[in-house]
Amino acid sequence: MVLARSVREVFDYILQEDRALPVEKQTVFHLRRFTTELAFRTQDLGGDARGKIGEIVLRAGIAGWSNFRDASGSEIECKHDKGKHLVWGATVEDPLTKDAMSWLPPEIVGELGNAIIAGNTLTEEDAKNSS
Repeated sequence: MVLARSVREVFDYILQEDRALPVEKQTVFHLRRFTTELAFRTQDLGGDARGKIGEIVLRAGIAGWSNFRDASGSEIECKHDKGKHLVWGATVEDPLTKDAMSWLPPEIVGELGNAIIAGNTLTEEDAKNSS
């Protein structure tokens, strides 16, 4: 039996470097599932479009964050553009704003992007659990 996936589903991710910290000091990224159209669009780009794919994945995949702070210790608000928007030709519902995305340090965007993609991939274990 096939089970439908909810694009409203959010899953949490903690960066590798934060996992050794006490829970109250960890930043938690709340990541979301892609629509099928968006998943296909990111696969279609390929090749020289890695920067575009990265922006689509991050802006579409980050639903929010908790305990993400600036150098002064102030919590950074996670902001989204409301409604459907085109991000490099991909239709994204409520994408992360470019301003909010600019808070992400370059050294973590690859790990976050990989976590979003992994969270949008059905594993063999998921397939077994759905049968």
